[in-house]
Amino acid sequence: MIQSTASTHSIGAASEDSGAESKKWAACAPKFRRRCNLDDWKSWAKYLSERKLPTPLQELVSGKKESPLGWAFLPEESIDARTFVWIEQLSKAARGKQAKVDWQKTADEWLALAGKRANERNLALEMIAWTHALPQLTAALSESTWWSMLTQLYQSAQDALAANFDDHLPEQFLAGELPLTLAYQFPEIQPCAELAKLGAAVISDGIDNLLDGEGMPNSQNLPSFRALLACWTRSFVLGKEIKGAKFHKDAVAQYSWAVRQGIRVTRGDGSQVFAGGVSSRYSKHLFQTALELDGDDEDARIAEFALPGKATKENVAEWSLSESAYESEWSQLAILRTDWSRRCPRLAIDYSGDDVKIELESEGEILAAGLWKPQISLDGQQLDCHESWTQVGWLTDDDGDYLELEVELTGGHRLQRIFFLAREDQYLMIADAIVLKEHSGRIDYEIAPPFVADIESTAAGETCEMEIKKGRGWSRILPLGLPEWRIDSSRGRLERESDQISLQMHTQGKSLYAPLLFDLKRSRRLRPFTWRQLTIAESLEIQPRDVAVGFRFQLHHENWMLYRSFTDKANRTIMGVNLTSECLIARFDGDEGIQRILEIEHSDSP
Repeated sequence: MIQSTASTHSIGAASEDSGAESKKWAACAPKFRRRCNLDDWKSWAKYLSERKLPTPLQELVSGKKESPLGWAFLPEESIDARTFVWIEQLSKAARGKQAKVDWQKTADEWLALAGKRANERNLALEMIAWTHALPQLTAALSESTWWSMLTQLYQSAQDALAANFDDHLPEQFLAGELPLTLAYQFPEIQPCAELAKLGAAVISDGIDNLLDGEGMPNSQNLPSFRALLACWTRSFVLGKEIKGAKFHKDAVAQYSWAVRQGIRVTRGDGSQVFAGGVSSRYSKHLFQTALELDGDDEDARIAEFALPGKATKENVAEWSLSESAYESEWSQLAILRTDWSRRCPRLAIDYSGDDVKIELESEGEILAAGLWKPQISLDGQQLDCHESWTQVGWLTDDDGDYLELEVELTGGHRLQRIFFLAREDQYLMIADAIVLKEHSGRIDYEIAPPFVADIESTAAGETCEMEIKKGRGWSRILPLGLPEWRIDSSRGRLERESDQISLQMHTQGKSLYAPLLFDLKRSRRLRPFTWRQLTIAESLEIQPRDVAVGFRFQLHHENWMLYRSFTDKANRTIMGVNLTSECLIARFDGDEGIQRILEIEHSDSP
């Protein structure tokens, strides 16, 4: 919270003299001078209690019983429990509802504590709630307390508007929504009315600064996305009612995109990916109001499939909807999902830091959440990431969603990682490739996938695969880089120790490939499956595994092939198929040969 010396001095229990002194800034707007007298408390209080406009915010949005200020909260290590109580009580007061609250005592307490709570992010929501409620509290507060409260709120808005925010996120509430709310609730007070234009400009600039151009925030602000969407939605609702509030056209367009992105990053249970607690809670009324403002028919249709409480008997596959997956280099986020349905397989990826964070969900259950962080060593020396991850490839089409990332390791070696979520076939491939720089040695690799703590896991007795399960969520994990039979541990093993699953692999050479296949189609859990490594030839010579690798895997009756090259472009043969690509995932179509699902050419290809 931004607070000036002047506003700090105004905090505390108010005396009659301080109330009179504090309202000196409050000049009556010219068009209201005949209707209200700010200097006559009884007259002003009577005017506020009898005026028909403005309409309470709660009557302008969806859900008349839920406070719009409670749609979403900003993430904090701990939130003052009184915040929830005060916002609920103030929202009832704003609608003129009676509550067993000693408002004089509550207001004095809040004013006395506000300065000490200046670092609390959700204090801004309390300030906005007080602003909405004040017109209805003239009979419950003394003149001095009422004016001290309004002065504190006005001064906080002024201070925020004058401040230079390094972080545009709190600015949206303090310098955007708060000024708009003051202008909406107190058009009779000229300084408040003048805040409308300034608040709308801050909201417009914030949307432009905090989103990637298509409605997605960066990874750092994603946990606050719900709170931002709620702030912008309330502000746009108020803006439609305030004559002087004009939002930039680009901001309005980006808001519409943000509504869709908000749906995209919603989990099956309504909470938000990469977020937890109150900042992640789902409010159907937030989305209903946002969709009404958005006015996009396709977004409304997508919401019917994707959001809780919007169940439809229609099949999402029967609709031609925009792509459900999304990736943003600016945001350093990717959302891979097979379709828009609420229970579809999906993978969220945050590659903004030194480590990649993932969240895997299927059938409405989170199966894995956390860092995908392998331990890698070369000849016994650990290799660490030396730079941030870089996106080097993104593709989404009817076959699936593909993301490739790369990072430099100690000594100039490289770690390359692909994620591929097959849309119709419903499997996920996560594969790490360690490629050494002009060097050969023993490479050791170990990864403990971040499966959630309450997941059930079952290891096969004779073969290397594992199954994981949580509720209806299920996956069979195939370690394609290992032999199918557990008795052969020459290349490594997939095992479970102390309720933790880990893949360990090792090789001698210039590269190591560690692909993990997650079968996410629950209907295949009792069906046959198998996998094996394929032989690769170049100029009639069989190639070693540090030159190129190939695998064949079967899920039920379907068969696929995975190929990965670690060298410059070369013409090689695998199962009678000639390849020059760097990476290939293909489906075998019987007598018709192979259907290329994903093919990545070498970077030096024309």
